[in-house]
Amino acid sequence: MTLWAIENGKKIPSLVTLEQVADASGVGMKTLLDDSFPVFLLDPLTLAVQPLVKSLNLEARESILKTLKALANGRIK
Repeated sequence: MTLWAIENGKKIPSLVTLEQVADASGVGMKTLLDDSFPVFLLDPLTLAVQPLVKSLNLEARESILKTLKALANGRIK
């Protein structure tokens, strides 16, 4: 609940809470607080997929994106 409240502007985190979030997510405080750095790029799945995506053609990329959207929307289980 606390993280949701912080993400949605309902609660202002203390420095201790920010340090805990940074530690739990495996990023430093600088990265966590830097609006110009997309933290999602540090996600293990994103890091594993990045090198593979470069070798895909447009049709393959669109197919993967379509499948991921369907999974996220619960249309594929």
